[in-house]
Amino acid sequence: MISSLQLSGFTNFGNSLFSFSSGINVFIGKNGTGKTHILKCIASSLAANNDFLKSDSQAKDKIEGLIADKLKGFFKPEQLGRLVKRQQGRNNASIQIIMDGQLFAYSFMLQPLSLG
Repeated sequence: MISSLQLSGFTNFGNSLFSFSSGINVFIGKNGTGKTHILKCIASSLAANNDFLKSDSQAKDKIEGLIADKLKGFFKPEQLGRLVKRQQGRNNASIQIIMDGQLFAYSFMLQPLSLG
């Protein structure tokens, strides 16, 4: 069971904490406020974690690759950095999910444009 989700600098979320009950949870809000992004974030994170636990490799680069692949698959950005909320002084996104009492957390950065 997922008990909480914290999004910081992710898509249109500055810093948001969602706590879930053991029953049915409902997201209500206007169009474009991020309801689907919450669900895609949870789904991609759980899929990456599940694939990692099933894999033979428990290396850090393995989970990083799985997370990146799943986020790209669910959100379809040109690059992963497009999922970072653009705001002054901050150029990274972090996701923390507590499920079954265990913390699953990761972050990624907005890559600066290379000139050349």
